[in-house]
This record gives sequence, C-alpha cells and structure tokens, in this order.
Amino acid sequence: MDQMKLRFLLPLLGASLLIACSDEPNSKTSVSTSLVGVEASIAPETTTTTSPTTTTSVAPTTTQPELREVVIGTSYLGRPIVAVQIQDSPHRPVIAIGSIHGDESMGLEVVERLRNSPDIPEGLNLWIIPTVNPDGLAASVRGNARGVDLNRNFATDDWRFVGQGSEKYSGEAAASEVETKAVQQFVLEQQPLLVVWWHQFGYYVDEQRTVANFDLIKRFSELTGLPITDVGCGSTPCVGNATVFINSNIEGASSFVVELPREVSSRALDEQAMAFLAIAEMATQNIFAQ
Repeated sequence: MDQMKLRFLLPLLGASLLIACSDEPNSKTSVSTSLVGVEASIAPETTTTTSPTTTTSVAPTTTQPELREVVIGTSYLGRPIVAVQIQDSPHRPVIAIGSIHGDESMGLEVVERLRNSPDIPEGLNLWIIPTVNPDGLAASVRGNARGVDLNRNFATDDWRFVGQGSEKYSGEAAASEVETKAVQQFVLEQQPLLVVWWHQFGYYVDEQRTVANFDLIKRFSELTGLPITDVGCGSTPCVGNATVFINSNIEGASSFVVELPREVSSRALDEQAMAFLAIAEMATQNIFAQ
C-alpha cells in the first residue's frame, strides 16, 4: 500500500475507533453534525476545537485558512467518510473528490494539493472529499465492502440492476449502499456548482453533456492537456453514475470525471489541482455575474 493511501487510511482508523466507542445510538452523521475529535486523529499535532454545532475545526496557520472537517457518513465497515471545507464563502460550493473506486487512488494526490494550496482564489467555497469509498481504498478494490461499484449505485433515472458477479455490480437497488446515501445527502444539502471526480486508468476528461456549463470541461482540458473523450463502459452500461445524479438533481451544477493514467508526474498533479481551482473560480464568477 502506497504512502498516500496510508496517510488517508490511518486517520480513518482513528476516527473509526471513536465512532465504535460512541455512546450515541446512531453514530452516522450528516453534513450538519460532525464527529467530535476526528480532526485530532487526522492532525494530532494541532489543537482542536469543537463548536456548539459539533463540527470540528483546525486552528489556522500562517499559510492556510481555517479548515472544517465533517463526517458526512460511514462506510459499510464503519469507516468515516470525511468532507473538508478548505475555504468558506457565501457562494455555492465547489467540490473535488479524490476517489470513488478503491483501486484508483491517484486523485488523493490531487485533493491533498488542494488542501495545502496557498493559492486558493478569494471567494471560493471549497470542499474536498478524499474518498467516498474508504473500505474499497483499504482493500485496493474497485467496489465497496459489499462488492458494489458505487459509481453504478446512484439514484439516477437510468439506474437498473446490472453487472451482478462483476466488479461493476450496480447493487440490488438504486442508492442501496450507505456510502451512496451519504454522498447524495451531502451534495443535495450543499447544492454545489462544480463537482469533479478523479478516476483511473485513462488519459482524458469525460465528455459529460449533462453538465450545466460545458465550458468548464473545455477549460479543464485546455489547462491540463487531457483530451475530452466520450467514456464508454463496455459490456456493463453506464447507469447510476454520480455525475449524472448531481447534474440531474442540482440546478446549475456541473459534475464530471477526470481519468488519470497509472503513473502521473508531480508536475502533472500540480496542474490538475491548479486547473480545478481555475474552473472553480470560473464557475463561481459565472454565477455571480448572472
């Protein structure tokens, strides 16, 4: 297991222990409630504080704004799914998601760069979610602990039962998985303008025509050099996709997939993070100008 995955999984182990020891009858939380102490397990060298609404914050440093971490749900095996607000603003959020398939972890490098970036444009309401599939990430498998491909499990109009016995299994029903439910609830509450999902193992930006603003995809392609390609799903249909759920249920939203190759240079990862910030600013300014 590579160092990047370990950096994300070890804090989740600590948070999982806190959840297991909770006296609350239901340890799952929504965006409005966060597990007290999660930040301590993620960055033990910092001082943590807990607000009256039980969200958890890290004291700001000289180079970063205050971070807010929220447990938006737990996986089938009880690992927390953590969203991090890097910067707040009155505008609608923009969200970067590092991983939905557990064997595709390069996106973690991109969101880590966003988390530590000193160059976040003023006015962005920026969130990152390192992974929505912590069980799959821990096991280095595509699906969750129940063998469901979460990117075939969202409650879209086109959802149908597909792929049983394969790594692209849709699950027994739309949004049957706890991870899917958590992400759906979070994005519906947040109403983001932009949600980008990093996948592997390709070299393109998905030609996702359900986005509200296709110019965002064009600009991302220009900045990174990745071509825009219509993604094919082979013998298993592309049903229940996260991007389609967001674009279909949130007015003005643009959600799309970026496919990275197996090996990516540090410079290319920097470009991915900078390109995301550029189109995030573009999306925010477009709405503000209307």
